[in-house]
Amino acid sequence: NKMVNKQFASIVFAVMMLLVFSSCADEDTFTTSLFCDFISDTDRNGYFESRNYYTFHDLHDVGRSDDITGMKYLGSTITFEGIVPGELMRGDVLRDVYIEVKGMKPFLYSSSIRIEFDNEKLSYSTRDDPEFYDFMWDVMHRFYKKEELDIRVYGWVTHNNAGVRDVRMRVTLDNLVDVTVRDYWH
Repeated sequence: NKMVNKQFASIVFAVMMLLVFSSCADEDTFTTSLFCDFISDTDRNGYFESRNYYTFHDLHDVGRSDDITGMKYLGSTITFEGIVPGELMRGDVLRDVYIEVKGMKPFLYSSSIRIEFDNEKLSYSTRDDPEFYDFMWDVMHRFYKKEELDIRVYGWVTHNNAGVRDVRMRVTLDNLVDVTVRDYWH
């Protein structure tokens, strides 16, 4: 009979601890970003390509103990620039720029982006481009479901229809999301 009482007391203690810890769980929603950075050199034909892999740990301001329970996509900004001055010059054209996510059809972001000024840094937002918004919404939805993102950006730098070699290209994708986390340690 003492054994049964001990087991019962252990079960009651375990249930109470579970209730205490579950009541300590705190849900919090905040805006954060997944910043994707792609750096590559053009080859002799002007081709550039960079691939990166991201997980929830790459989300800004999300701790390792946080359990992500929700994510709402807000928008993205894509930026094109040369790493150092002199890389992208007036008259250069970025051609056939694609964003490709593993498991999805490649997305042609733009067939032609003209560089108007030497060392220009070009940024575009999903606010101005519904097709880009829809694609990135799908990307971030996939990221939330799979908890990972294998993403690649590629295209060509040309000048007078010829490839420009040795351009150190930087393409960034800054993706804003509202994230809901359950943190057990608050």
